[in-house]
Amino acid sequence: MGSDEVTEVTEATIRSDDGTELAVQAVGEGALIVLANGLGGSFRAWEPLPRRLGPGHRIASWDYRVLYRSGPPARPEAVE
Repeated sequence: MGSDEVTEVTEATIRSDDGTELAVQAVGEGALIVLANGLGGSFRAWEPLPRRLGPGHRIASWDYRVLYRSGPPARPEAVE
């Protein structure tokens, strides 16, 4: 069973190859695990995971284009 201690979530913005600003969230330190939310899901869906895994893991995810804190694509026609 993992630790009850959970590190604070860090948030950042990255620019994708097509110029879209994407919001990224991460928690923990160690081996990176990247999680893809279901459409409309948010990082909060993964809230229990850091406790279950315990220390030694960094969990990261992103907000899909146009959802939550991510922007629309610079060229909407580029996203099909």
